Amino acid sequence: MFKFLAIFSFIFSMPINSAKAEVEKYVAISLASYHVNASTEYNERNPGVAFGFSNDIGSSERLRYGGEVGFYLNSHSELTRYGLVDADYEIASIGESARLRLGVFIGLFEYPNVIEFAQKNGFPTMGDYIVVPGLMGTIRFNNRYDIRIRVAPAAKHADLIVGLQIAARF
Repeated sequence: MFKFLAIFSFIFSMPINSAKAEVEKYVAISLASYHVNASTEYNERNPGVAFGFSNDIGSSERLRYGGEVGFYLNSHSELTRYGLVDADYEIASIGESARLRLGVFIGLFEYPNVIEFAQKNGFPTMGDYIVVPGLMGTIRFNNRYDIRIRVAPAAKHADLIVGLQIAARF
């Protein structure tokens, strides 16, 4: 976890060449997940909370990077703590007040009950944390509220995990 925090701190201390110097902060609420091609039953209700921030890359508001730390009740009905970094790009406007953004993330997710399985199947790990890369899509409303979907490979008994979050920026 220390290595992840060191990398996380380095990435977010990099200077930003931005016309808008203000870092946006947000609170996110995790709601649910769906396990694609699951071979077992999972708890698909995954309440949780996270704090995050993001900023523009360069002078464009279309390309952004950010980070998030939080926790949620995972699909095994256990508490998972996590931290991630992400980057996304605005690809389309939806009406006058909504924007569609697509991006990538990588993070450390705590899953002690599947860590041995993850290690045997080639997933990188750090202690009880699995390194998880993934894709994300966000619809941002009025540049303040987000609906976010994240898709990542599953470590055990499913092909993919799709997670749903809502967020408010301040």
